[in-house]
Amino acid sequence: MIHELRSCEVCRIGRCHSVKAPYLYWVDDQMLVMPNSPALACDICGHVQFEPAFLIHIERLLQELESSLENRRAARLPMQVDEQVSWLSTRSDC
Repeated sequence: MIHELRSCEVCRIGRCHSVKAPYLYWVDDQMLVMPNSPALACDICGHVQFEPAFLIHIERLLQELESSLENRRAARLPMQVDEQVSWLSTRSDC
């Protein structure tokens, strides 16, 4: 089966072909890596563009993840100390 190759939108010289590439996404201070994501890569400039169907699906999942993280953060209440807390040693030699 012959696949028609698309022209590169960046360099306009090369042809884009199907590859598997890692998709990187930052969530707070952690990087989420999805290896082997479907993409197109230019054979001249190397520009990588992820498949639109993959991006739609993964963006929806990432939005759900971020909203659940925001809900967790909102549910955390700051700890309030009503009375003075003092430390008591459990060692017998003190």
